[in-house]
Amino acid sequence: MHPSAEAHGSTSFDGECVKMMWCWRCRQDMPMLDEEEYAVIAKLYANAFGPCQGQTIEERFKPVRDEYERLTGLAGCHQNAIMHHRIAIYGPAW
Repeated sequence: MHPSAEAHGSTSFDGECVKMMWCWRCRQDMPMLDEEEYAVIAKLYANAFGPCQGQTIEERFKPVRDEYERLTGLAGCHQNAIMHHRIAIYGPAW
């Protein structure tokens, strides 16, 4: 496991380590999502823009934050920052 993964409390998922990469927004190494994981998060994020039925912003986006925590082991990440934690937007490895 990447040393910073331990510092962030990341865990293994399906027996594989979470990919840690530098996030320009968070200014630190963060657990990143592959395309399959990101698709789940993106759907939850889009659903948060549906009818709110009196829910607060925090309540509407809670499923996004909860799923990111389940996938990465990192709690407390803002939903907008999570949307930047996608491996594919950083391009291929050098």
